[in-house]
Amino acid sequence: MRGRAGRTAADRARGIDPRPVVPRDLPAAATVRHAFTRHTLDGADARAALLKTVVRLGLLLRGRDQAARALTLKLSFAGGGTWEKSRRLAEPSGHDDDLRLIAYQS
Repeated sequence: MRGRAGRTAADRARGIDPRPVVPRDLPAAATVRHAFTRHTLDGADARAALLKTVVRLGLLLRGRDQAARALTLKLSFAGGGTWEKSRRLAEPSGHDDDLRLIAYQS
């Protein structure tokens, strides 16, 4: 048994490993959230938060070497109501400008 363990250790030290490599699957969806610390009705604040969130999403996608095919925005209101809108991109992208344009259309 020691001979086999020694050969295996020596092979692995030289980068020889016959075991198959199984790539880790990336999630099919990426989620980025923003929560306001207080109630806001200011459109400029909401737009700035949306831009900040889109930039974070772009960084996440590029970090995973992924691209978005669609973007879904979901708003939750203080009274418990929600609003959701999805838009498809013309072509998959992880660029901030593409994500921003589709987010502002929603």
